[in-house]
Amino acid sequence: MMLVNNNQKRLLLIYCIFLVVYNVIAFVLPFQRESGFWTGYVFGLVAIVLATLVCLFTAFGKDLQSKFFRIPLVKLVWRFFVIQLVLSFLEMIYYGTGNASPAIPYQFAIVINVIVLAVCLIGLIGVNAGRENIEFVDLSVKEKTSFAKSSKLEIDDYIARISDANLKKKMISLSEIIRFSDPVSNDKVADLESIITVKTTLLSESIEIAEIETTMTLCDELQKHWAERNRMIKASK
Repeated sequence: MMLVNNNQKRLLLIYCIFLVVYNVIAFVLPFQRESGFWTGYVFGLVAIVLATLVCLFTAFGKDLQSKFFRIPLVKLVWRFFVIQLVLSFLEMIYYGTGNASPAIPYQFAIVINVIVLAVCLIGLIGVNAGRENIEFVDLSVKEKTSFAKSSKLEIDDYIARISDANLKKKMISLSEIIRFSDPVSNDKVADLESIITVKTTLLSESIEIAEIETTMTLCDELQKHWAERNRMIKASK
């Protein structure tokens, strides 16, 4: 269940104010409320509701980056919001001020409003598709770089727990190799990374029981595996 925070409450309040002002203008002023007037009024109402929904969709982004990727949606819907309200007020004034036989039938106003709404909706669909693609690529990059980052953190944590000077020196060397390794994984090194993960776990266990010789051997093997991983990634580019 999504909880509404203070910013979202303010956003809802702003649009409620818009809605109240819009209805006051539409129903307090002495318009003749016939077909042309209602055309302008309804499409103006649609603009307010659509802008509210899109802005709330942006505000409910799961994190700051997600909200940032949704900003183009807000820009687009605000352009539609302004254009449609201008059209709606012009239509309400034109058709609602006693012009019994308007030069432009209200059906033309309906067509214009539908076209403007359709352009906005198509734009929102396209922008949202682009946003989803960007977020997918960003997530993929994060997943592909997580192995090297997490491995570096693990090794650094082990270094802090080692007292043997020679072993610590070798572990620092391993940490440096990981640090300057290619951060992006790919499918070709998946099996090798599985081996690295297993041996890193064994390394942790040998450190816990102070098996210096075993730890040194595992450290040497891990250095070779990381070097091999870098070579494979470089060859695959």
